[in-house]
Amino acid sequence: MAQVAIVGGGATGLATAFYLSRYAHYGRHIVKKIILLEGAEDVGGWIQTTRMPDGAVFEHGPRSLRSVGKSGINTLELAEALGLEDEILAVRRGHPVMKYRFIYMNGKRHAVPSNLMSAILPGPPFNQSLVWTLIKEVLKAGEKGLKDDTIHNFVSRRLGTNLADYAADPVVRGIFAGDIRELSIKAVAPELFEFEQKHGSIIVGGLRRKKEKLELSSDLVKKAMGEKWGIWSLKKGLKQLAEAMEKDLRKRNDVEIVTGTKCQGLTFSEGKVKVKTEKKEYTVDHVFSTIFAPNTAQLLPIEHVDLKKKLSKIQAGTVAVVNVEYNGVPMPDPGFGHLIPSKEPEKNLGVVYDSMGFPGHDRKDKKSQRFTVMLGGAWFNKLFGPPEYAKNAEIEDAALTSLRNQLGIMEDPERTILNVQKNCIPQYKLGHTKLCDDIWSYTKENKLPLSLLGCSYKGVSVNDCIYNARLEVARVFPDLFRPT
Repeated sequence: MAQVAIVGGGATGLATAFYLSRYAHYGRHIVKKIILLEGAEDVGGWIQTTRMPDGAVFEHGPRSLRSVGKSGINTLELAEALGLEDEILAVRRGHPVMKYRFIYMNGKRHAVPSNLMSAILPGPPFNQSLVWTLIKEVLKAGEKGLKDDTIHNFVSRRLGTNLADYAADPVVRGIFAGDIRELSIKAVAPELFEFEQKHGSIIVGGLRRKKEKLELSSDLVKKAMGEKWGIWSLKKGLKQLAEAMEKDLRKRNDVEIVTGTKCQGLTFSEGKVKVKTEKKEYTVDHVFSTIFAPNTAQLLPIEHVDLKKKLSKIQAGTVAVVNVEYNGVPMPDPGFGHLIPSKEPEKNLGVVYDSMGFPGHDRKDKKSQRFTVMLGGAWFNKLFGPPEYAKNAEIEDAALTSLRNQLGIMEDPERTILNVQKNCIPQYKLGHTKLCDDIWSYTKENKLPLSLLGCSYKGVSVNDCIYNARLEVARVFPDLFRPT
């Protein structure tokens, strides 16, 4: 019977512990003890929520989850297993928040085409008909045999520079806070890369793709599909998901959660792992490290210097998240929010219109409007200097200036909350997929009882992290795992 340690108590670490413990209780008692180590005083990682006494809820990390695809369905199944069905706030696909998104350029917000007519007629932010652009993409020969490509090169080649600069660029800034001239299309959008390699066209590849057969295995999943949910959150914010996992785990005799204690080192010997912390040393059969890749590198012994070097190559961007609440200001046109191309002389990456999507997170004593301004990412140091020396007042002023200039909100806010999230979003740069393959090959060839999980490797969303945790538990302990 195995003992395992999990380094990191974010969404990935909690999900790993959940799946290990939950499936052990189906009668396959392969895992005897699960030790989850978290350096912070609280679990949740980048899932960070502030709840005010007046009922207002502010997210400083992820703010919603998608309900589509295998990973989306998997998180819904997890929410149901945790008894969160009645806590969900869902936004249906027909809602304006799901239908309308904006690109801010040349001092104006422009709606991204959302219907056939708007796709046929050219207009800002795009300089030609999207329909004609797609027709040309089908007729253009693909560059097969590529090992990888930057997102900007790929989109420019397939769809034109205009779409690369004013569609792909702001969208990737909104998700990765990164520069598409450096990020890998194979790592960020592997399906699109494969479409060109196999079919010579992303449109043809999309049309020939076999529809993913999804098993609607739970009542909550069936409800989400039936009601056509686009995104969802929880009444107390996404931190409620992490808290529910923690609560469930603390009830279990086979799980030990240790917070406020950093892992200081990992030593491999005779198929075992010694896990050193500030206060104690554990000897376990397997370690799941879910923290940022370079931080994992620091834990490894010098004899695995090649692995340490590979893990250290993965970089991450720092994002300043500024939550702003106003009293009585007019809301902008309905929609999710607006994003800003990197060519624009603006300091922010974009703005999310929080009250549009989740009015249930507004304060209860009076009407308010909530926004989140995101700044920095790959451009953080250039704009504000290194995170350690960035001035909060300067960042907050940049956020409020953005709201004044881009949305015309001249009033003073009721309150603002600033969080500088250092190294919060890994940057999947050119060659990232090959780097990850080399990392996993090293652990396999050296028979290290070590799993590397989290947003550093294969997907930065909460859904990705939770789903990859489930897959890795199934891989390491195939006799333990039983799909729900």
